[in-house]
Parts: sequence; C-alpha cells; structure tokens
Amino acid sequence: MKRILPAILIAAAGLGMLNAQTKVMTIEYKDGTKEIKKVTDVQRITFGDEAQVDPSDKMVDLGLSVKWAPFNIGATEPTSKGAYFSWGETRQKDYNHVYNYQWYDPITDSYVEIGDQISNTSHDAAKDLWGDGWRLPTEEEMKELVEQCTWEVSGYCYKVTGPNGNSIYLPGVGFSTYKGKPKAMEQSGYYWTGNADVRTNKDGKKLDSNAACLKFTRDTYKKTFLEPKMDFFSK
Repeated sequence: MKRILPAILIAAAGLGMLNAQTKVMTIEYKDGTKEIKKVTDVQRITFGDEAQVDPSDKMVDLGLSVKWAPFNIGATEPTSKGAYFSWGETRQKDYNHVYNYQWYDPITDSYVEIGDQISNTSHDAAKDLWGDGWRLPTEEEMKELVEQCTWEVSGYCYKVTGPNGNSIYLPGVGFSTYKGKPKAMEQSGYYWTGNADVRTNKDGKKLDSNAACLKFTRDTYKKTFLEPKMDFFSK
C-alpha cells in the first residue's frame, strides 16, 4: 500500500494539471478490488501502525476522575481485542517470555529497574503510541472503574457503564504467552495499570515484580464472567 499510494497521488495531481475535470484517486487492494475516491472528499491520509490509532476525538466520559478510551490500544472497535503488551514495554511482540522481556538482563539474571509507577512515562505504551493526553490508568483509577461503574456481561465483553450513563467495553481476550498465541481467549480479561509491586532480596537486588491489573475470568458452570477485581499479574 505504501508503494502504490504515492504513485496514485502523483497521477491525481497530474490529472488536475491536464484538465479541469473532477480529480479522483484509485485505491487498489490486494484482493484485486478497486475503490475510487474524489480527491476533494479526502481531507488527510495518515499512515501508522494499527496500535497507533489515536482515538482522542472519541474519549468517553464515564463521570469518573478521568476519561477512558473507547477501545483498546491496537484496536479500532470497542469490542476488538487490540494488542498485547508486557508491562513497561511500548511495542507488541510475536511472543512473550522472560527472556525477551525488554527489562530483563539474562547475563545478570535480574530485572532492570524502571520504577513502580510508569503511568505517563516513556515506559507507558498508551502515551508512547497515542501521544500526550493518553496514559495507562493508575491502580486507583482502575479501582474507581471497578467500584463506581455497573458491569454487565455482553458476549465475551464487559459493558462498563459509568455513573453518568456512558459506557465502554472491555473484551475478555486473555493474555499473550511464550507460544505467541493468546491464552484464555473469551475466558478472561487482564488490563494493566501503571503500578507495580517490586520484591527485592536483603541486598536490594530486584527479584521479581508484579503489576497491578484488572482481572475477570469466566465461570465455567454459569457460562458468564465473574465479577471484576483488582489483582497482581506477573509482568
């Protein structure tokens, strides 16, 4: 797409110089189909990774202390799963394991310290991909979402309705593993906060770190999700 579109744009500009007819651009897709757009109907063309889609104009006010995104990072729809990130990393990987964790040093068998609160820092995927104005929620803000909103199961998602009646959806799409495929799809949901609980030994060496997250799992017998709660999950 990146190789074809610049040529189309140049051709469209050329048509404008040759005559005064309506200028059009033709988009050719990989499946062989084509789509014709009037150049005058297009205001802007933006390229970027799917995870970098910035939904700033769609912020959802739930009546809480902060506004919430209408969909997950990496998604474009409220019920889409989006991208999976390890805590403190800003890019999705093909698989997740301690040995490819950005903040693990295999030589010293220890973790690199990046702090126990990364919200709105350079280690925050939301801030890095969506820019200023976006960040990971803090543990307290996530608790607020759990305790002050109404949670209603909707398919494999939770519909979360705030005190003012506005809603967002949180898909239960599991988590990514070392095998590279999501685990517990449609059976559980895990959502990072910017807070972590760091354990060290007597010499101050960091042993491990668990980040606070929102968690909900499916009741196998009742075929529905259990009530959401705050938990700690290995990074």
